[in-house]
Amino acid sequence: MKIGLISDIHGNLEALKTALTFLRERSNKIICLGDIIGYGPNPVECLEIVFGTCGDDIIFGNHEHGVIGEDDLDYYNPIAKKAVLWTRDQLSEEWLKRLRVGGYRLHFEELDFVIAHGSLHEPIDEYLIHPGNCTSHFKKQDESVCFVGHTHMPVIFTHQRIEDIPEIKTLPFVAGQPVVLGGDVKYTVNPGSVGQPRDNDPRLSVGIFDTETREYTNHRMEYNFVETQKKIIEAGLPKELAARLSLGN
Repeated sequence: MKIGLISDIHGNLEALKTALTFLRERSNKIICLGDIIGYGPNPVECLEIVFGTCGDDIIFGNHEHGVIGEDDLDYYNPIAKKAVLWTRDQLSEEWLKRLRVGGYRLHFEELDFVIAHGSLHEPIDEYLIHPGNCTSHFKKQDESVCFVGHTHMPVIFTHQRIEDIPEIKTLPFVAGQPVVLGGDVKYTVNPGSVGQPRDNDPRLSVGIFDTETREYTNHRMEYNFVETQKKIIEAGLPKELAARLSLGN
């Protein structure tokens, strides 16, 4: 089975449509790693499309958590806080109720992988940015592969024991080229962000995982971010949210 992986869509309808057109032709199932909403101008449309595409294979992130009122919004920077409040105003009570019953971890035991938004240690808040802050996460990872989002940066971390000493590293990869996630190693993979990349590459980022060959491939592609920028400004959202889409940071 080929699994398409999307994360951190953030209300970016143009990026989401481009990503799903690509993944539907190449995968049997599409899974969402959270932050469908927040920052972008089309939260309702993105929720409708993701739920219609992924069904139950969805977890939520910190922006869903914030929109339903579970977070202290002082945790967010002023731009993110304004976006959360704006997004909350766009959602019906029916959508808010639906988001309140969402989960933040999901195990696919038969396929030997698990998903979380931030990490398995702190599914909502923790950012897995470098090997040094992955220790608590890997202690909770029983499956051989975990997929996370939250940082908006594609990366693969590996965990293995060398003479009984745990060693965590970053595994280099090239977009478009498969990497085998095999051997006596645990892997945590971030497919990057669909709607707001932050690795200085404005192209959207998604992943495909082949559960039979255990090959993972990161994919990058162009989308019409100019249209998204225009809608952000027209909605009255912070202009910084529009500017960053052309920079990828």
